[in-house]
Amino acid sequence: MKEMAFEDIIDPILEGSKLRRQSWPNGVCIFLHEEQLKIYYPAKKTLSPLLVSSGDLTGEDWVIIKSN
Repeated sequence: MKEMAFEDIIDPILEGSKLRRQSWPNGVCIFLHEEQLKIYYPAKKTLSPLLVSSGDLTGEDWVIIKSN
């Protein structure tokens, strides 16, 4: 898997891909849902708006886990 910076994930998100940071637990991912960036937590089976942290913005460990 190719790791990317936050600015590199914009196009894949807009194209419908699901992404995650390597540092996140398995299964946690982000994607566009109803025109909002959402984060899915499989352990809780919840979908919430993503609150982007400074760590997310500067992180360079973003990977695509599913492309559409």
